[in-house]
Amino acid sequence: MKQEALSASEIGERLAFYVPTIEASFPLSKGIEKSEEGKKMNANESVEGNRPKNYVTFVVVLMGLISLLDNYLAQVEMGVFTYMATDFGIPQNELLIWISLYGVVAFAVFLINWFNDAFGRKKGLILLVIMLGAPSLLLTLTPSGPVGMHPALLLYSIITMATLSNAWEIPVAEESPAKKRGLYGAIAFLMGMIPIYAILGPRIAESPLGWKWAYGLWGLIFMILCLVLLIFFFKEPERWLKSKAERKNKLLNIKAALKSMTRKDVVYVLILSGVYFIWSSAFKMGTLRFQDYYDSLGLLTQYNKIYLIVGGLLTVVGALLSGILMDKVGRRPTLVIGCVGSIASFILVPVTNGSPIALWGIFTCMPIVLAWITVYMTEIFTTKNRGTCMGCIMTISRAAYVVGPALASLYLPMGWPAYWVFAGLLMIIPIIALLVKPYEAKHKTIEQIETERDGKK
Repeated sequence: MKQEALSASEIGERLAFYVPTIEASFPLSKGIEKSEEGKKMNANESVEGNRPKNYVTFVVVLMGLISLLDNYLAQVEMGVFTYMATDFGIPQNELLIWISLYGVVAFAVFLINWFNDAFGRKKGLILLVIMLGAPSLLLTLTPSGPVGMHPALLLYSIITMATLSNAWEIPVAEESPAKKRGLYGAIAFLMGMIPIYAILGPRIAESPLGWKWAYGLWGLIFMILCLVLLIFFFKEPERWLKSKAERKNKLLNIKAALKSMTRKDVVYVLILSGVYFIWSSAFKMGTLRFQDYYDSLGLLTQYNKIYLIVGGLLTVVGALLSGILMDKVGRRPTLVIGCVGSIASFILVPVTNGSPIALWGIFTCMPIVLAWITVYMTEIFTTKNRGTCMGCIMTISRAAYVVGPALASLYLPMGWPAYWVFAGLLMIIPIIALLVKPYEAKHKTIEQIETERDGKK
């Protein structure tokens, strides 16, 4: 039987009845109440456990999706680098030099992280996702050949700069319970380690679409997905709202953000910057030369279709292992385990004449160190300047994106054996950083860390 059309007023009345019912039963918003920005809280009062478990799970998954967008765009170069050089019509060594020069753009990463402290985690993450996705799509519009090389490399450098922020780890640290912060941080990190870049990158590059769409396609899809989830479902962390209230809702400008850093903050910025710089330099030496190395051994097909995919899967294992180790044995032992494994694996590459076991060791152990870096730098600083301190770390350590490609161009004068041994020995330096006895944050709340870290002699 045909029903009569509802009038506008009747539709409004029905929506007014049903919407609160839907909202009350929707799992992501259940039990979540908007924090009052002007509410005053004791500086040492913990907001641990104020979010329901299902919302914390949502935050971890969402940050994992942003991590997946981030890491795909950071690592896809491993499968498309040779296609880039061919497209631009220049030798690979010359391309490395140009990448090194354009790498100075990466120093602007500080602004993204400062934005997170000044305007909030939500707006900061929206900016980050746009900075990852928009240049990836614009890259597909650049012409091929030498004419298109410079605009393409500029966009490539902006993408690289955005992948260095790691701002997606901040909400995980601020919303996770203390005893699971390492694991949850590692889960968000390992979601980004899923080796879709190894599966799609070379195949898109080999297709009529070309290597630029290896960036553009993924950047477009995940930018839209992440923006929808951020805008409609993500809540501003209560710890940031508390920090904003403590500064009386005033805008945190760059000068004020830097002046808020204590002497202890500076020490930890230098430690983490050094560790991240060394990690990035060693890893860049690998990612920019693995393809060329296995091509010299006549194993390029095996590398693209087997070695890289398996290695990518093992990065997930490494990230998960790092999270478990951080919560079970502590932050310091986890760093040592990751570094020792990385050193051994790099050295085994020439010793075993390119055995995939050595390569897979690198893909397992290096993520253990990186997961340690991303988790530790989000928990060791105070909420009021967490993003700013991370921005300083990223800015200083980003020198590796100039130094790394430059080191990667030295393989000819060094020879392959010395090249891989040198990359491995670099990973001794992060272990030396432990001599300053950094604070052990295992099972500590954010508020405990803020209080005890500065009181620790």
